[in-house]
Order: sequence, then C-alpha cells, then structure tokens
Amino acid sequence: MVVVVVVVVVVVVVVVVVVVVVVVVVVVVVVVVVVVVVRSMKWPSGGGPVGRWCGRGGEGIMGLVTAAQSVRSAADWIEDMAWHRRMFRQSRFRWVPEDPMSIALAWTRGRLEYQTVADLRFLDARLGELREFASGVDDAMLAPLREAEARCSDEEWQSGLRLVGLAPRDVKVLRYSAPREIVPHRDAARALDGIPIPNPFSQVWELRQVRSMYRAAEDLLEDTFCDLVLELEPARGWVYLADQTQLHTSARTLQQRVQDQRSARGEPGDARRTPVQRYL
Repeated sequence: MVVVVVVVVVVVVVVVVVVVVVVVVVVVVVVVVVVVVVRSMKWPSGGGPVGRWCGRGGEGIMGLVTAAQSVRSAADWIEDMAWHRRMFRQSRFRWVPEDPMSIALAWTRGRLEYQTVADLRFLDARLGELREFASGVDDAMLAPLREAEARCSDEEWQSGLRLVGLAPRDVKVLRYSAPREIVPHRDAARALDGIPIPNPFSQVWELRQVRSMYRAAEDLLEDTFCDLVLELEPARGWVYLADQTQLHTSARTLQQRVQDQRSARGEPGDARRTPVQRYL
C-alpha cells in the first residue's frame, strides 16, 4: 500500500514538472516570436510605434512630435516620406467624387443649369475665383519646399521631389506664381493638422492631395463652361463669345481652350469627367 502511494506521488510530481516545463517553453516561444515580429517591422529610424505620434492636441504629444522633428535629418525625411505613403496606403487626406462636386456647387451657388450668355459670364467669373482660391493650397507648399531644399543635399532634394510627384521646374512655377504675401488656406491647415512625424515632403504630399480635389472641382466647371460655349457658338459666334469672357481677347484662344478641354476630358458622359483621386 505504501509503495502504491509513493508511486502515485511520484507520478503527480512528474506530471506537475512536465506541465511547468511546457508552460515555460510556451512563454519563451511567445516572447521570442513577439521580439522577432517587432524587430522585423520597419519603424522609421529613431522612432517607435506609430500610435505615439497620432494624437491631436495635448502638450505631451505635441512635445514628442516637436522633439522628433528636431532630431530628424534630411536623409531621414526620405525614409519617413516612403513610410508615410505605406502607412496611409498613399495619403492621409482622402476625397471622394462628391467632394469636388460639392465644391463646384458651392462656388456656383448651387446652380445646375446654364443656357445663356449671361450664364457663360457667370461661369467664367466663378471659375476664375475658384482657381484663385485654390491656388492658396499651392502657396502653402512653398514653406516646406523651401525648408527641404535648404536642408537637403541635391540628391536628397531630387529624391524627395520624386516621392511627392514634383520636378524642380514645378517648384519654380509655384514660386513664380505665388503672391508676395501668402494668406493661410483653411483646407491646407486642416490637411496638415495631426500628421504623424511630419516633415516637409509628407506635408507637401498631403497638400497635393488637397490641391487635386480643388483641381477636380475646377475641371467640372471647365467642362460645363466649354459645353455651354459649344451650345452658344452656332448662334453667337466665337468672336462674340470670346468678348464675354474675362481672359480671352480673340476667338482663337477661346477655341483652343475648348479644344484642350475636349482632348483631355471628352464630351458629356465621358468617363474621364468622373472625379477620381489618383496617385503617382
């Protein structure tokens, strides 16, 4: 009887030891897997998990972002920009077809039908005002571009521009077109608010998405303008219609404008007229 009890005790002890060993092995394996996964993730050098940079407001979060910016080198900006596009699956600022349509309607005060020469003048004026307002987003790109060019080597500057879909000549055009005094653009400010690990290139990239939304709205009004020109032309003639616009001083320039629109956007119903956010 004593022997049986001893055997039972020994078996129980062995089972307990085996269980403990299995648990320890499982814990070790889990820890190793976690470490491997974390190390394999491509965080930007010098940074940690993205969540720490995503807060809005709060002195602590903004302090971390400011500190991160102060230690990031220009070379890091290239890596950060590539990471930014991977993280957000291209961009943080997204728009849908209804957004340009809403902008276009807002600038035309909700009008949907255009039939007369007076309507043509109205469309032309509102389109000009929309373009002037939207150019404020282009102007907002100048400060980060200036910082990037000042701190980057020539190779880094070229690489960063390619990542945001710009060429040096595009930057020259932006600078040449900018007014002497740049007024902050409300949508540009919103687009830049809360960007994780912000740097000049990621800021320009997000601003370009805002600009593409406004450009899509401009295209919608341009389509309507050119459609109306072609409807009115048989009765009014090119010379008369050109005189009704703000910029055209001859029939030839108005004809060229319509031809350019037809070549790029087609006639009513063409799929190219559907607003779509496109990336590089």
